[in-house]
Amino acid sequence: MNTNFVLLSSPDEDDMLFGETDEQILTAARNYLTLLDKAAELAEEAPDDLLAGSAGTVYQKKLGLRALTAEDSTAILTAIGTDEDRRMLDEFRQAQETMGERLQNTKRIGLVLKQAKVPYDQMYKRKDRPDLWKPDQMIAIVEVLRQLQL
Repeated sequence: MNTNFVLLSSPDEDDMLFGETDEQILTAARNYLTLLDKAAELAEEAPDDLLAGSAGTVYQKKLGLRALTAEDSTAILTAIGTDEDRRMLDEFRQAQETMGERLQNTKRIGLVLKQAKVPYDQMYKRKDRPDLWKPDQMIAIVEVLRQLQL
């Protein structure tokens, strides 16, 4: 009978970043998902110049037939969102930067990415461009880090 085991060494100080940082990333990503829904609702009343694309594309976005891009959502929330919305946007941007730093300090990154179902090449690209982190990927990674207690 073959049994597979994963042996994890005891955590050291570099791996002990779980806590406040991870909680901030998780909260910011979840808040951002809520903001995306709010941006979709606000798109109907947003001026056309806030949305990217041709006139037909803008019309479809306003009707909800076409998904808003991250840039569209940011433009809408910045222009007609509340101060709280803008604060949450800033927190998400900061969380994206923190996510890259957090993963650089994680020694068992391959295991974390595999369990979070995030391709390694995507993580590698996001080292240089943290603004590419998607909220659902951030949530999945933080939850795996919690499970593994890294």
